Amino acid sequence: MAGAQRGNSRLLIALAFLSFIAMGLFVGLMGVAWPSIRLSYGIPLDAIGALFLFSMAASLIFSFSSGRLIAGVGLGVLLLIGGILASLGFLGYAAAPAWWTMILAAAIASAGTTLINTGLNTYFAIISTASLMSWLHASFGLGATISPIVMAAMLNAGYSWRWGFAFVALCFAVLSLLYLFTRRHWPLPEHKASDQSTDVPVQSSYRDSLKLAGVWLSLLLFAAFTGMEGTAGQWPYVLFTESRAIDPVVAGLWVSIFWASITMGRLFFGAIVGRTGTVPLIRACGVLIVAGSALLWWNPSNTLSFAGLILIGFAASPYFPVLASETPRLFGQENAANIIGFQITAVRLGLAIVPASVGVLARAAGLETIGLSMFAIAVAVVVLYELTLRTTARAETALPEGEGSYGKELA
Repeated sequence: MAGAQRGNSRLLIALAFLSFIAMGLFVGLMGVAWPSIRLSYGIPLDAIGALFLFSMAASLIFSFSSGRLIAGVGLGVLLLIGGILASLGFLGYAAAPAWWTMILAAAIASAGTTLINTGLNTYFAIISTASLMSWLHASFGLGATISPIVMAAMLNAGYSWRWGFAFVALCFAVLSLLYLFTRRHWPLPEHKASDQSTDVPVQSSYRDSLKLAGVWLSLLLFAAFTGMEGTAGQWPYVLFTESRAIDPVVAGLWVSIFWASITMGRLFFGAIVGRTGTVPLIRACGVLIVAGSALLWWNPSNTLSFAGLILIGFAASPYFPVLASETPRLFGQENAANIIGFQITAVRLGLAIVPASVGVLARAAGLETIGLSMFAIAVAVVVLYELTLRTTARAETALPEGEGSYGKELA
């Protein structure tokens, strides 16, 4: 019986890794495909803001309510619904005859990937360690690493950008079948009442979860560092090719290397976070993000600019998996599903608002403002982390000895 459970656990972990690879494929495609998409529809540089906005709106609905959805239909069914919506949405990307239909497809795809993302992050935050969470997100980076260079090569060979999105749709269709077959094998641990007098699972209300000290700062931090990562994935290709006259194939290669640096960073930091602790690791990475964005902005040479982009990816890599994995310990398992849903909401807000705002600024003031914007966002990430750290550390002084994690590390 125990052997069967271990086998099921390995199967679910492998399926989760494949799911994150598929989600990474799309993220890597969009940055390279965007100039060609603009030409296809005759739209301006910052029109991508509309796509981000509709994606964000769909994501907010599902991520904010993910805790209740998991409790209501179960994680397995949630993943199945997410896979179906994602495959339909990305098929819509590939077949969209007009820009408005691509925006509609983006909303559908975003709803699907949000359900998968929140469900799997909740599952891993509760049943696994920061290391395994980091490796899960490294698989996202693997997909994002492969897709930009493949898309750049396809475009250079004369193929349409639509084929890339059709492939992503196929990946999610296959994942949907796998979710269907495994839907009964995704239970989440039950959260018992604190007095242990009842076997009825207890989950905090949204209101109670949002009242916890440090939650709102944590959400701002999630929005900032994912906005930084999204900006670094979306705009450097345009910056390199349209402002710095770098060959498109070379630029696509470096965008792929950026995503590879995230993958390698998550593998590396996943292996050492147990020894370094969360706080020293994230503080060191904050310094590196600021340094990398400064190099990209300064641009003393193409080589150092590329190095800055890679440093950003490597240093930003542990933020989401490490901090998300801390959520059950920091805020309690009864709040974990709710708060992880809120964190995914913040992630979607950051991914929509920050890169779109940078695009508007770049159109108004020139493409070189992209580097300056990234430097400012990097500084904001460092400041928000320190504020979150101090707020949660003060709150943890009221906890019984042995509970919490940030407070102990800060002390």
